[in-house]
Amino acid sequence: MCKLNFYVFIASALLIAFNGCASKTDVELLDSRTDALMKKISQLDSQLNTLDTKKGKSDKGFRNQYASLRANHDQLKDELQVLNGRLEEIEHLFEKQKAVFEDLEAIKESRENRLEETVTSNSNRIFLLERYLGFEKTDTVAEKPSGKNSAENKKLIAEDKLYNAAKKAFDKGAYSAAREIFQKFLKQHAASENADNAHFWIGETHYQEKMYNEAILAYQNVIDNYPKGNKVTAALLKQGLAFYNLKDVTNARLILKELINKHPKSNESEYARKKLEEMEQIQ
Repeated sequence: MCKLNFYVFIASALLIAFNGCASKTDVELLDSRTDALMKKISQLDSQLNTLDTKKGKSDKGFRNQYASLRANHDQLKDELQVLNGRLEEIEHLFEKQKAVFEDLEAIKESRENRLEETVTSNSNRIFLLERYLGFEKTDTVAEKPSGKNSAENKKLIAEDKLYNAAKKAFDKGAYSAAREIFQKFLKQHAASENADNAHFWIGETHYQEKMYNEAILAYQNVIDNYPKGNKVTAALLKQGLAFYNLKDVTNARLILKELINKHPKSNESEYARKKLEEMEQIQ
């Protein structure tokens, strides 16, 4: 029974070694069982020494028992040597795994750092692009004509307050909330001088949420209904980019070329030219 258990143990050790997935616990367990095996051999040594002193006085049966113990002892020593070799292999595998895990952790940390740098860089580019395109800032209220009566002034103040609340929500990244407030603004102040802006920012909320089809329709509201407004060039540019994000390169090119042809001196047209050049290089 003892010998059967030993062979089961040898098989387990070999399986661990060849699978190449040794853990620290595996090594510790193998060390413990190796120690137990060495104690067993030590006990056999002691028995053999005792038999050595008595073998001259024993009968044939005693000599046979002695020979069997000696053979078993030698076999156990050979198997222990093999086991020690396997243990060295497992320890080597364990050290290799440890080095791999350390390398993976370093790679993960490096990627996280690069991702953080990319996010920061993109945020800066978006900020600079908005300044370049002349997007309005939050809390900028157009000067109101003098001579308005009190009721009209209150209406204009309420209009500006609602518009700025929507823009603040957008700037904070609360796109769904911003969209709802802009839609409320359009229902209450459809004739406002900021109506085209509100439609544009509704498109932007969709764009930021990668809802590009909805964004395209919102930008089209600006293009169709406010052709003289201050957001028509930005709407054309973002509409072209939305088509590009949908992998519709044909329509993206058409929109960007329309922007350049109709508004050649605008900041948006300059950006559109660069985007078209970039698209040509990719193709």
